[in-house]
Amino acid sequence: VMMFSNSMLPLLTLASLIVLGGLGFESITGALRHVFSAQRLPMATHVRLVLTMTFTLSVGGALLIYLLEGDYSLAGKSPPEALANAFFHSVTTRTAGFNAIDMSRQCSATVFLTCILMYIGGAPGSTGGGVKVTTVGVLLLLLRSRVLGQNEVVFAGRRINPQIITQASLIVMLTAIAVSVGVLLLTAMMPAEPLGNVVYEVISAASTTGLSVGTTTRLVDAGKMVIMALMFLGRV
Repeated sequence: VMMFSNSMLPLLTLASLIVLGGLGFESITGALRHVFSAQRLPMATHVRLVLTMTFTLSVGGALLIYLLEGDYSLAGKSPPEALANAFFHSVTTRTAGFNAIDMSRQCSATVFLTCILMYIGGAPGSTGGGVKVTTVGVLLLLLRSRVLGQNEVVFAGRRINPQIITQASLIVMLTAIAVSVGVLLLTAMMPAEPLGNVVYEVISAASTTGLSVGTTTRLVDAGKMVIMALMFLGRV
């Protein structure tokens, strides 16, 4: 995909397809029914949360990458090209695993941001991995309700079932444990590898994203088994 880094049309076309794949069929059909139905059917809470989180992460991530990478991987590009590449990188980190920019030229802040986006992933039932945008969205709603002193978690006028909040917490916790164990094992097997690279590799595997800053080619055999186990767990 790096061959398209200076070609906005194919880059944005691929980015659009990645976004659609990360939404999932249920969210896409739910949104279409809401827009085109004669009775103007109300949009399901699940679909509304998926669209809200996807838009926030895609656009917010793109703006942050654009600001952070101006002197690094986006250096020398015109503002429209830099924005297109930033948007592509923002959406590809949550599901596709393609890269249009030189991953080795990213600044540390972008590497950390990429880890966050990979960890979150796409929507339930989509091609994306991660803990899912709805999981993070529900926990953010829980945080908002507690900060405001509210007893119930509400989104778009609908009350969120406490069981869903519990499930979201468990998913985030279990994934964090898997990532922590993976990082511990890889750092023990490869002590010379920078910790940031190991964390990046582990989260990429657990979220089934597929991006790498070069650690994949240096994995020892036991490390490859750890990465494969993380990918299997992330997909299941």
